[in-house]
Amino acid sequence: MNHIILCEGSTDYVLLQYYMREAYHWIDDEAIQSNILKINKQRSRNLRKGADVLTLMSVGGCSRFSEGLKLVLEKTILLNLICLRHIVISSLSLTEMKSERKRHSSIP
Repeated sequence: MNHIILCEGSTDYVLLQYYMREAYHWIDDEAIQSNILKINKQRSRNLRKGADVLTLMSVGGCSRFSEGLKLVLEKTILLNLICLRHIVISSLSLTEMKSERKRHSSIP
């Protein structure tokens, strides 16, 4: 099953990638990086856990979430290339992320 997380920028992208690998044991696999969903001049990475694939995609700022979502929907619905189970849009600042982590201290 495929999952996607859209995030604002490079900082979110790096932090989410690290968190998903360390806390949830997603694996960075070079073999699954071709045909990745990506907005021009932005960063995107596929992670794997068993048969599942998680795409982390930076959209380049909060004003570009609609562009990222449009790309995802075009690839999934219109072109029928990918079947998605979850789409998550992340727009938390680093301070908000730290605050959430303290609230949910049981999360690694």
